Amino acid sequence: MLDWSARLDDLALHLATQYRMEDRAALEILLSALVPTPRTSALWLVLETNWFSRDCQRAWFSFGETWLPQSLPLLRTMRPRNANRLIAEWLAEPAAPRLFVEPDYDRRLPHYGRISESRFLLGRSLRLRVIATPDGATRPADERVEQTRADQLRALAASVLEDRARARPLDPPAWREPPNFFYYAELTQRLGGWHQDWGQTAATLRSLAIRHAHLYGRTETDEEDWNLLARVAADSVPPWIHRAIQYLSAAPNHQAETRTLAREMRLDPSHHPECARLHRRGLFTYNQSAQIWGLAPDHICGVQDVVAGRAFQPLAASAARSVHR
Repeated sequence: MLDWSARLDDLALHLATQYRMEDRAALEILLSALVPTPRTSALWLVLETNWFSRDCQRAWFSFGETWLPQSLPLLRTMRPRNANRLIAEWLAEPAAPRLFVEPDYDRRLPHYGRISESRFLLGRSLRLRVIATPDGATRPADERVEQTRADQLRALAASVLEDRARARPLDPPAWREPPNFFYYAELTQRLGGWHQDWGQTAATLRSLAIRHAHLYGRTETDEEDWNLLARVAADSVPPWIHRAIQYLSAAPNHQAETRTLAREMRLDPSHHPECARLHRRGLFTYNQSAQIWGLAPDHICGVQDVVAGRAFQPLAASAARSVHR
């Protein structure tokens, strides 16, 4: 039986020493999207990271061009007709894993204008946030050395992804559901605002867990896979919502004035309706006369679990319930 963990260790070591990327969970999430998994839907990911070049081929997350990450800022600069056509082509190939790169994620909601197909792209993608060492700080000056580094990265990724000996099971891992799965999936969908319905969010999270278990050659999902679900759930919450929830969690009675909360969110003023969105979703409360925002009492523990990366865990603080209550 092949030791997949040892091969992953070798790949992680190469990324740490050559690219200064030491986020093991992020690495495993990306590889889970790439590993061929029988009868399991493909994963699309939006990587929120400080990669500002529109050429993503040389980035560490391309794994030596094992796949071609797509720059979302580049997509937004295209003519709407061309961008919509390109997205439609991607959507017509649902079995292909895809990675989209978003460097503009911290203080504003990226504007897609008349690129109407973007809602379908964003709606089927999970979010992963990674702050990495800037590429210029690690890229070798000698182009031959840089190519060698990329070739080694590709070979190490292939050693993890390819299964020529057929050591992995022929069937996909059995789905073992984590605690409060549907509750946290719905909270993730409502906090993030990227997906149209939480059922789609739940299906995509389930695919990630199954793929990650298959990456390691396991026959069913377990707590290690649930940990990755907690990571992408936390990363699916925009940073300004993270800051708002963290501030409200520490505030007296979990409440704050509009002006104070806006300052803590550090969000472009044109996007302050984000609080109103969470109010409509039943996760924030609002006292209009006093202009005070707060966390909905029924879901304080739940939203805190999600933003802290504790969702789907056996010892998570919140009880299973419907967000609609």
